[in-house]
Amino acid sequence: MSIIIESKRDNGRSSVSSLIATTSMAAVISLASMAMLFGFGWTPWKNLSLSFRSSDDDDENEMPYVDGQEEKVAGETSSRTVEAQDSSVLPQHLRRAIWKEQKRKESVRFLAMKKPMYDNIEMYDPDGDLLCTIAIKKANWYVKKDLGTWNKTKTAIHLRFKPRGKSENVYNQSQKQNVCVSCGDDKHHMRHYVVPYCYRTLLPEKYKTHMPHDIVIMCPDCHLTCEQATQRRQQELERKLRKDPSTAKKVIPSKELYHIRSCALAIMNHGDKLPAFKKDEYAALVRKHHQLDEQEELSKEILQATIDMEFTIPNEQFIPGAELVIDALNQDDYKIAEFIQDWRYHFLETSQPRFLPTGWDVDSPVHCDRPNQRN
Repeated sequence: MSIIIESKRDNGRSSVSSLIATTSMAAVISLASMAMLFGFGWTPWKNLSLSFRSSDDDDENEMPYVDGQEEKVAGETSSRTVEAQDSSVLPQHLRRAIWKEQKRKESVRFLAMKKPMYDNIEMYDPDGDLLCTIAIKKANWYVKKDLGTWNKTKTAIHLRFKPRGKSENVYNQSQKQNVCVSCGDDKHHMRHYVVPYCYRTLLPEKYKTHMPHDIVIMCPDCHLTCEQATQRRQQELERKLRKDPSTAKKVIPSKELYHIRSCALAIMNHGDKLPAFKKDEYAALVRKHHQLDEQEELSKEILQATIDMEFTIPNEQFIPGAELVIDALNQDDYKIAEFIQDWRYHFLETSQPRFLPTGWDVDSPVHCDRPNQRN
């Protein structure tokens, strides 16, 4: 009697297990059908690992894990899953972002500076007082012009004349490291302009000559992060100053060229369906654009060249954003100084630099009144 009861229990357990397995599989198939119906492209049999066990399975018959083996197997499974993922399943904008990042990293070695930015050659006056540190190119210029002499180790030059002005600027006299001012990386470097280059070039000469203070070293990653914030601020400044929207675009579409392009496109794709007078009208416009004879046949090459042509023209009213910003300063020294200091504050907030050269300061002089000695 007990044997019969146990047998019925076993049959009941098997039936329940089979029912659970069948129900679970049906649910998975239903989800897959819904995903295919709505275009989700989800394939559960690839992404899910279902294991059905009956209640009679005995855990003691399974292979036990050695210490740490469970974590190792889980890690290997996870890594294989990640590696197996095909990038083609990602959305297009993510695939494009990954591609752009790969291209950017590949171009780093071409964009990075080929030699250190700072040579740290010390320059002394005839009295032996340190004036500043300069590049080796400038030091060679002084020596070549017989205005200075090298020391024994060629790490400093001594001028033969007394300079008219003596600077006590700590930044100019300090030894500068060839590392990223933000993260300290000492490999690939790029010049970063604290005041954007497009603005700096339009400033009066005294704000550019002998003013290396606002040119710092950054690694490509930090430079990119800082440049993105810089561009956002530039766009904000220019948007506030631009009163006429028609001056914003460098090129504008030409209605005439666009119409000619449309005519060529219509002849190419629907020439056999167009009314004869329309086709002749369109063909005449295309011939006139290419300066062809009226009877000359329009080949596929001519039509394709017309379709591919650029239909934009330079905007005569275009005003570059940098010009708007600099013109708004009205050559006012106070406004320019405030403008430069604002960009210095922006640089500090954006990049959080930890390796700035000694003496770098927001309140450092913004211009140099010393004449250019290379004239």
